[in-house]
Amino acid sequence: MLSSSDFHFVSVSTGEYELGWRFDGLLPNRTETVAFMGGEKSFLEQFSPRRKVVLQPFAIASISVAWEDLTEWDESVQDEIDTLPQFCEMVDRELRKISLRLPTEDELEAAAGDGFFAWGNEVPEGIPYGRETNFEKHREPNAAGTLFNHDTYRAELAADGQLKLGDGGAAVCGGYDWPIPWLSLCPAHRFSGIEEFFWEALENAQIRPVKLG
Repeated sequence: MLSSSDFHFVSVSTGEYELGWRFDGLLPNRTETVAFMGGEKSFLEQFSPRRKVVLQPFAIASISVAWEDLTEWDESVQDEIDTLPQFCEMVDRELRKISLRLPTEDELEAAAGDGFFAWGNEVPEGIPYGRETNFEKHREPNAAGTLFNHDTYRAELAADGQLKLGDGGAAVCGGYDWPIPWLSLCPAHRFSGIEEFFWEALENAQIRPVKLG
């Protein structure tokens, strides 16, 4: 099992951060995309709300790993845990035993920078899967040296009971029109609508721990 010493941590400074969906002017084919995703209300519900927050400094891992690599748990907990927030609480308790914790949704978004994506505002061609795009920046660390998830079949856990940076591959598998398959890699995106099958959604879930203290 991994421990705190197995990670390189990137420091994120204290300050005010603007987070959430604020990228209407950067979204190609906005009218068609919003209509396909169920209209304005439905579209916005798939992202965290626009907000300004003040964060204290924290140190977050430069990579994410499978949650099973950082926690020890009895499979019987599946009979006791009914929601994703409950699961995140359990994982957070386990991480704190090794001086780590889950990042909050605010922290994950702030660590990704202030762009549409962790790599900036460019919406790549193709789809974010295998060799279906010639774009490579989503596979590279951002300016701070943090490598964010590039595989939409995965997602990262946030302490608030959110799965982010992935949609379980739904848009790719569903053959959604460009640029929709890229949207789940927007840090503001929320992997939503999984209440009834969140254990299945956790199969490819990742943890990007924050160092305690």
